[in-house]
Amino acid sequence: MQRSSEHVWDPTRPTISLADPRLNQLIIRHPDRCASLTEYAQAAGIDTSEVVELFGPYLDNGTLALEFVGDEVFLHTAPSGRPAPISHADVPANLWERLRNRSSIEMSFAVWRLIRSMERAGWGVETSLTKVLYGLGPLVRAPYFGVRVGAQVVPVLPFPSVDEVAGPSGLLAEYNRAGAPAVAVVCDEGALDEMCTAVRRWVLSHRFLPTISTLVLESPRYSPVLLAPSDGSIEPVSVSRETLVLQS
Repeated sequence: MQRSSEHVWDPTRPTISLADPRLNQLIIRHPDRCASLTEYAQAAGIDTSEVVELFGPYLDNGTLALEFVGDEVFLHTAPSGRPAPISHADVPANLWERLRNRSSIEMSFAVWRLIRSMERAGWGVETSLTKVLYGLGPLVRAPYFGVRVGAQVVPVLPFPSVDEVAGPSGLLAEYNRAGAPAVAVVCDEGALDEMCTAVRRWVLSHRFLPTISTLVLESPRYSPVLLAPSDGSIEPVSVSRETLVLQS
């Protein structure tokens, strides 16, 4: 079976091996696809109880662990951290581990819900930071994930305040310095006009126009509104995901 191309496999330890080939494929080939036991069950086409049973030996020896948040049960693929103890099987990082590496269990849950909400709205989500940050300079506030816009992956900034986005040392300034062609700012329902005004004010406050474009995505539909410095007036323009094109 072909294995995840992103994970650096350790030849000194056995690869995780599950009795169900569908679940095994998810864990090894598509580790970023699932986070919760419900997602593994739905993706593999088996019952959640069977998923727990199949993971059982690896849960018992500490290779894997379960984390409970609200009504969801999430699978952590490196509960002892990385590198994992030599006694544990080699397991690629799943989506939940990627989120938990960056934040608390509560914040990870909130970001996971946002990812799934944006996917339901039609966005293609990328959770590999290597791909999201490709070609960018150093960032203090790195994103949790990005969205695909054509051939590009645009970092997503979830629900920041106006000051966090457009302040003198805010997120737009940081990502512009890092060379990001664009960022996607997710705002609360009803905050679209305020966020667009703040972005426009930030762009026009510069003697030389910044190069970064901003997509403002208003919850819960996440329809893109584009503010591009190349447009002289920096007016927000509603666009569709299908026709959206960003300058490189």
